[in-house]
Amino acid sequence: MPFNEFVSNVRRVDETSLLGALVLALVMLAFQLQQAANNREKLKGIPTVGSSGFVASWKDAFGFLFHSKEIIEKGYRKYHGSVFKVHLLDKWMIVVSGVEKINDIRKSSPGQLSSLDATSDLLQMDYTIGRDVHLFCRCSDEIQEAFNDNIPMTEDWIDVLIYERILQIVCRASNRMFVGLPLCRTCIELNINFTVNVFACAHIINLFPSFLKPVAGFILTPRRRALAKAEKFLGQTIRERLQEEDIHGNDWPGKPNDLLSWLLDATKGNKERRDVQDLITRILLLNLGAIHTTSMVFKTVPSQKKAGLKPAVGKMGRLDSFLKEAQRLYGDLGVFSVRRTARKDFIFSDGTVVPAGSQIAVTALSTHLDEENYEDPLQFKPWRFSEKRKQEGEGNHQQMVIPSLDYLLFGIGRSACPGRFFAVNMLKTLTAHVLLNFDVKIDRIDQFFTHQTSNQRRDVFFRKRAGVP
Repeated sequence: MPFNEFVSNVRRVDETSLLGALVLALVMLAFQLQQAANNREKLKGIPTVGSSGFVASWKDAFGFLFHSKEIIEKGYRKYHGSVFKVHLLDKWMIVVSGVEKINDIRKSSPGQLSSLDATSDLLQMDYTIGRDVHLFCRCSDEIQEAFNDNIPMTEDWIDVLIYERILQIVCRASNRMFVGLPLCRTCIELNINFTVNVFACAHIINLFPSFLKPVAGFILTPRRRALAKAEKFLGQTIRERLQEEDIHGNDWPGKPNDLLSWLLDATKGNKERRDVQDLITRILLLNLGAIHTTSMVFKTVPSQKKAGLKPAVGKMGRLDSFLKEAQRLYGDLGVFSVRRTARKDFIFSDGTVVPAGSQIAVTALSTHLDEENYEDPLQFKPWRFSEKRKQEGEGNHQQMVIPSLDYLLFGIGRSACPGRFFAVNMLKTLTAHVLLNFDVKIDRIDQFFTHQTSNQRRDVFFRKRAGVP
C-alpha cells in the first residue's frame, strides 16, 4: 500500500472511533502480556532456534524478517525429524520437520489442528477481509484474449513487467469462470488491488503484537473500500440473478454457468448467505486465492528449460512434471507451509506436546531441498516426476495436484487446497500458450522474509516464436 494512501486512510478515521480502539488495545495489553508469559512457560519444553529470553527473542524476530531461510535451515539440520520453535514478531511458531511429524499433522482432525484458523491468522482476515466469510474451455479462450491484450506477439524482444501482466491475465481467466463475460474484463484493477492490499496489510499487521492488531487492522483494512467498489460492478448483477430466481425458479432460462450461479445455488434457503455484500466478499476472497497463488507459481517457471515441451490436450504428463519441479525448486512457497492452529493441546507421536492456541508450520523449503526426499535436490530436473510415474504404483501419486508428505505446495490431508485442480489446469493452459507462441528470457529469483519470489519490478523479455503466424 503506498504511503500517501496509508496517510489518507488514517485521516479518514473518525477520531472518537480511533480513541475507542486505542483504549481497547490498552485494556487488552495486560491480558496479552499475561497470556504471553503463560505461553512461554508451556512451550519451554520445545527447543528454540535462537534465544528464549524475552528481549533477545524479539531481536531474533527482527532478524527473521531478513534471514528466515538460514534460520529455518539451521533448525531443520539440528532438529530434523523433530519439533522446534522460532520467535516471530507477534508469536512463537512451532516448526515441524520430517515425514513422521508431517504425517502426524496429516492425520489430525480440524478440531485438533485447524488450517482455517491458521489461514485467518496469516491473512489477518478479521481486519483484511472480514469475519463473515468462511472458507475449462472458457479459461483457455480468455487466456488467449488476455495475452493478446497484455503481451503482444512481435518479431523483436519486448520487455514486460511480468508480475503486473500475469496478474491481469490470471485475473481475467479466473473471473471468466467466476462471473463470466463481460464482468471478467471490467473489474480487473479492483480484484488485483484487493489481492495485493490484503497481503500487504496482512504482512504489516503481523508485525504488530496482538494487542495492537485491532488498531492496525482498523486503520489499514482494504475491505471497506473494496466492497464499495465491488458493489458498483457486481451488486446489480447479483440482484438481477436473485430476481430471476424469484420469478422463474432455480433453473431459469439463460442462467449463466459460472461461480456466481454456483454460490447462489449453494446458499439457496439461507437468506443471510444470499446477502449481496456477503456474496461479493466471497468472490473477492476467491480472487485472492486464484490471482495470488497462480501468478506466483507461473512467473517462477524457468524459461531456459523449456526445450522439448509440446503439450497437447490429454498429454500433459511431462508439463505437469515440469511445473511441479519448477515450483519445488524455484517456487514462492517460502520457508513455511501446512500452517495449523492448535485448538486443543496436541501430542505428536514422540510425545511432544503443543499447547492449545499455538501456531504450527512445516519446514517447506527445507523439505523440498532435502537429499532424503529428492536426489540432487538443488538440480532442476524437469522430468523428475514424470520418470517416477513410470514406476509401478506411482502413476497418479506423482501428479502436481496430489498432496504428499515431501511435496507441500498445496498442503496435506483433508485441509489440502481444494482449488488445486483449477489452479494446475490454469497453469498448464497458461504455460502451453507461452511455450507455443513465445520465446522468453527471465530474470533471477530473490528471497525475502518467509517467501521466495521473483523481483516484481524486473522485466521479462518476450518475442514471437519462430514459425508462429
